[in-house]
Amino acid sequence: NGINNNCRFKTLNCIPIKSSNGKFYLNRNAWAGSNVRKSKKYIDVPVESWEEIEKEIELKPTAVVMDIEGGEVEFIKENEDLISNLRLIIVEFHPFTLGFKKVKSCQAILGRFGLTRVDRIGNVEVWRRKN
Repeated sequence: NGINNNCRFKTLNCIPIKSSNGKFYLNRNAWAGSNVRKSKKYIDVPVESWEEIEKEIELKPTAVVMDIEGGEVEFIKENEDLISNLRLIIVEFHPFTLGFKKVKSCQAILGRFGLTRVDRIGNVEVWRRKN
């Protein structure tokens, strides 16, 4: 909780992908919104690069929890330096938005950087670095 273990965390309300146009496309089902799957309705969301986020929070994370509605492919590809230093990543992949091939490419990148999938519930996967 941060009091006993001096842990810090930050919840971000942005699209953490440099190449994003900042548009989050809405769907009649709230859970189906995405910055990848386009629709006629959208809202503009702030875009921040991971470098900007690190500067803002003044730390280099060792763990990331990610649910970015289809943006995980671009995030992982753009932030290989971050991935290479993580000890833990919990990510919800969205195969019906991304396609299974892109999910597999994300998983391959995580594996290439020494992370191993240790658990999975539905589309949520836990990847950890072996000590």
